[in-house]
Amino acid sequence: MTAFMFDFTGGVLSVSQEIIDYVDQTTAVMNPIKIGIGLTAIFYVTILMYQHYFLYGDNEKEIQHPPKVIITVEDKKEKGWVPLPEEKNSAGL
Repeated sequence: MTAFMFDFTGGVLSVSQEIIDYVDQTTAVMNPIKIGIGLTAIFYVTILMYQHYFLYGDNEKEIQHPPKVIITVEDKKEKGWVPLPEEKNSAGL
């Protein structure tokens, strides 16, 4: 998200520079390409920031991870997950 913030700042500063230059009469004509790129960057980054902070920002808080449980071999044998050596021998294997 930091890269998007830098992109947004760059767009704002770029458009601001063109406006200040035009007001101070440093340039007779504003550069429409530079203003267009700046406004496009501001527009798309605004959409991404809205998604990140408002639409999907609280999802991390709602996720509840199950507690970590350590299952031992004895637990597996008690629950029947691992065949016991006696069962193999009684089956004729």
